Amino acid sequence: MRRTLRPLLLALSLVALWVPVAAVAEDSEEISEIRDSRIDESSGLVISPKHEDLAYTINDGDNPIVYAIEISTGNVVGTTRVRGGAVEDTESITIDSNGRMWVADLGDNDRERDDAALYRFPEPGPGDHTVNAKRYPVSYEGGPADIESFLVHPNTGEKFLASRDEEAPGALYSLPKNLTRNGDNRATDLGKPVPVDTSDGTFTADGSQALIRTGEAVHVFDPETWSEVERLSVPEVENGESIAMEPDGASFIIGSEGENSPLIRVQFGPAAAEASSAPPAEEESQESVASDEGENNDGVSVPIYLVVAVVAVGILSLLAVWAARRRQSP
Repeated sequence: MRRTLRPLLLALSLVALWVPVAAVAEDSEEISEIRDSRIDESSGLVISPKHEDLAYTINDGDNPIVYAIEISTGNVVGTTRVRGGAVEDTESITIDSNGRMWVADLGDNDRERDDAALYRFPEPGPGDHTVNAKRYPVSYEGGPADIESFLVHPNTGEKFLASRDEEAPGALYSLPKNLTRNGDNRATDLGKPVPVDTSDGTFTADGSQALIRTGEAVHVFDPETWSEVERLSVPEVENGESIAMEPDGASFIIGSEGENSPLIRVQFGPAAAEASSAPPAEEESQESVASDEGENNDGVSVPIYLVVAVVAVGILSLLAVWAARRRQSP
C-alpha cells in the first residue's frame, strides 16, 4: 500500500469508530415477569397476531410444550404439547402470515445432530391443547450447525436460519420455498455473517427489516442484501435471549432465559422516531435546537456526529496530503 494512502485510511477507520450505537433503552419499559416455575429457560418468543395481549414461549430443551403468556401480567394462560416427533433442543418459535406456528428443534451445541427439524401446527391460542404437528427435517450445506434463530418473512414466506457462535460471527441460511415432510430440506449458506452470540431473530411487521438479537444489542438488517443498517442497544438483562416484533410494528419485546424472565417492550421504527423528535420545551430557543441537531439551511436535520465525521475526514485528508508532499520534497 502506498504510504500516502495510509493516513487517509486511518482517518476513515477512526471516523467509523465515532458513529454511535443508537440507544433505545430509555424508550423501553418492563411490562411483566414470567413467574411460572415451569418456564425456567425461555428460549423463543412470538406475539400472537390473532389474540390481543398474548405471546408464546418455549423452553430450551427436549420438552416440547408451548406456553401461552398474557403479556400484561406474565401469567401462563395456556399450554400446547407438541407431538409428531422426538425433539432434542427447541430454540425458537414463530408464527407465519397464514397463522401457523413453527417450533424450531434446531439447537445443536456440539454440531453433530442429524435429526434437526421444524414442527408446524395452527396457532393454538389460550387454553390447554395437544397437537399432532407436521414435521419437516432440516440439514445444512456444509454440515451440522447450531441454529438458534428461525425467521419467516411475513410477505414472501421465505424461511431463514441463523447459527450461533460465541466467539465468531454466525452464518445465515435460507431454506427451500416448499418444504417436504419426507425429503431432505437442505439449508443453503448465504455467505452473510450474523453477529457473534446470536440468540434469536424476527422480521418487522412489513418485512422491510430483520432484527437479530444478541445478549447486548439488537442488530437491524436489510433483508434484500442482509447488510447491517443499524445497531440498537437494549436494556441489560441476565441471559438475554429472545425477541418478538409486536403486530403494529411500533415496538418489539425482549425476554431472557432463567426464572422470572422479564418481558420488556422497546419502541422501534417510526413511532420511536416521532417520540424522540418531540418539540422542544418552549423556553428552549430555536437557535439552540438547530445547533444541537446540526440543522442545515434547508431545515433538514443532520445528526451532529455526521457533521463531526465529515469535518474530521476533511482535516485528516489535508494532513495526509501535506505529509505526502513533505516526504516528496528534497
